[in-house]
Amino acid sequence: MRILLSKTCFLVAFVAATHLVPSHALAQVKGAGSSFARDLMVRLTNQFGAANGGVTYEATGSVAGVKALTSLAVGFAVSDTPLTAPALDQMKLVQVPLAAGAVVPVVNLPGMQGKKLKLSGALLADIYTGTITNWNHTSIKALNADITLPDLKITPVFREDGSGMTWALTTYMSRYSSIFSRRYGSNAAVVFPVGQARRGGAAVLDLVKATSGAIGYDAMPSALASGLVIPELQNAMARFVSPSTASVLEALSRASWDTTGGAFPATNAADLDASPGQNAWPVSVVTYALMSNTAPPAVGRFLTQAIEQGDSLTSAAGFVPIAPQIKAAAVRAMRR
Repeated sequence: MRILLSKTCFLVAFVAATHLVPSHALAQVKGAGSSFARDLMVRLTNQFGAANGGVTYEATGSVAGVKALTSLAVGFAVSDTPLTAPALDQMKLVQVPLAAGAVVPVVNLPGMQGKKLKLSGALLADIYTGTITNWNHTSIKALNADITLPDLKITPVFREDGSGMTWALTTYMSRYSSIFSRRYGSNAAVVFPVGQARRGGAAVLDLVKATSGAIGYDAMPSALASGLVIPELQNAMARFVSPSTASVLEALSRASWDTTGGAFPATNAADLDASPGQNAWPVSVVTYALMSNTAPPAVGRFLTQAIEQGDSLTSAAGFVPIAPQIKAAAVRAMRR
């Protein structure tokens, strides 16, 4: 199974991203990109940075990170939105998987803590397009007959900047809503007709916390620590599951990879949102590192150490390490 990235949508977001990463003069290796992986990258740079002359990382968002890499502002990028083979060839980049994690919706519903709110890809699509505007809408009530939903306006919150988390969530929504798929598709940067936009995952989370009735999304560790309502989502097996390391691992372990390619393009990526795992989290996503074909040796050394020796740090950050055979293929790809 494969996730196919909408090339047109990604390139529009890519060109539109203008935020450049600040420099750190003392660092030999600079990285930028995914805010989804911000906690993971802090741990990896702290552990393996000194051995490579100093490594810094700025969580600017996936699209901005790739832009910074291609403009030579940084030595590597981290993205949750895999580039296609033609894009990698054109930009002369190598792309390898680092880890897998979960994008998790968060909901501010007073009085609902401890109760199991159920949502589906189709319902999320209707919420973010303004078709469903209230939490006691009949379609939401139909999935949640055992709880009383408040008569409260829904305020969708989404990323203003190009984000792999947005891409993962829109991929999930597109699979279960043909209308959403036609209008938006799998997209790293979307301007929805309702709600409010914020730059960065932390800003999205802060606005949801401050707004009664709001819904947004962030990486699993931040989402679970937020104190907000975490809904169960319906997966490809029509089961409602909660986000956890185990549910991400199930999605990742059932994934199909082509390890014969040189740089893990988008068509190689594991199709995690459609995983056949009974308890797989449907918005699981693989985070990738990207580097130039002509990157300085320190970049390759840092990423190789992160992949080969970073399992305990990956797990501590709430992510799932990739399998040994995928690690080996990733390291080979960087050495070509």
